[in-house]
Amino acid sequence: PPLPKPVVQPKPIPKPVPRPTPVPQPIIHHAPAPKPLLAKAPTPTAPVYTPPAPTPPAPPPPPAPSPATQQDAIASYAALLRARVQAGTRVPEEVRLMHTGGTAMIAFRLTPSGQLLSARVAQSSGVGPIDRAALHAVQEENYPPFTKDMPKHDMDFAVQVHLSAHRDE
Repeated sequence: PPLPKPVVQPKPIPKPVPRPTPVPQPIIHHAPAPKPLLAKAPTPTAPVYTPPAPTPPAPPPPPAPSPATQQDAIASYAALLRARVQAGTRVPEEVRLMHTGGTAMIAFRLTPSGQLLSARVAQSSGVGPIDRAALHAVQEENYPPFTKDMPKHDMDFAVQVHLSAHRDE
């Protein structure tokens, strides 16, 4: 027997879907971006060699003070030292109680900046507390720098320091 033919079902025909009509977009015209102005590069020039200006010679050092001027400056400075040390001396209570006094000679060395390098009792008063007070006065003083007319090297000085039980503080 003959085979029956399969029944082919017709395919449905799709209905066309209406496409949306595109909305016309306004056309925007952009102004072209301004072109950057290029600065004209400076044309390189060969460096011009300028010789350095001659350095003026250093001024000559000031003339050294005359020996007389230097001696006067040292004498004035030494007088200032004596006055400052004597003014800074304090009479110890022990000397007051002993009702005594005396003079000690103190030798010391200063730098041109006025820094004390060393100090010692060069001549004793014979009374220990007086010698110690005189030495202490020299060690505790702040000394000024040498004046411009004085030598520019360390110098030795000596001052007599007088202490008395009757001296007021």
